[in-house]
Amino acid sequence: MTGRASTVQVAAGVSRRSGVPFWLGFGLVLISLALQALLPTAFPVLRLVNLPLLAALYLVLGFRIALLGVCIGAVVGWAHDGLTHGPIGVYGLVYCLLGYLVSTASQLFKIDVSLVMGVLVGAAYWLHELGLFAIREFVLGLQPTLELATWTALALLHTGLALVIFPGLDRLARPR
Repeated sequence: MTGRASTVQVAAGVSRRSGVPFWLGFGLVLISLALQALLPTAFPVLRLVNLPLLAALYLVLGFRIALLGVCIGAVVGWAHDGLTHGPIGVYGLVYCLLGYLVSTASQLFKIDVSLVMGVLVGAAYWLHELGLFAIREFVLGLQPTLELATWTALALLHTGLALVIFPGLDRLARPR
């Protein structure tokens, strides 16, 4: 490419995805937190869907910068902590780690490919559950159950949701 460097250039086979506009990221986080708080009261089955995690993953995948991924993960995680009745910082810590891991992985792989993005989101959800389990077991001294089959099913659910929702959000983020 000629001219000025762009954030959408392909460097070493990495994704063409560019950053997310501030208004979209801020609105996405607020809407996901509101829906996470309100929808399960009307539809209890929706407690299985973690909308703030999907919002954080979308933003981290959009920016693909490790430090920004850590910050996004921490802020969204702390906001999610406010919705729970547990100790503050549990989700913040897990989302912070996921923000770093996902942003680093997004620099190594071409996330425009649906299969790659799906595997990345599924692995991130699985690591999310593993991180929550570890914090509850080793830091808080609780005795949570290790539910590998449930984690896998929910990882597949979140992967499917990401593959449906993320392209639509990408269309909103693109300048016209």
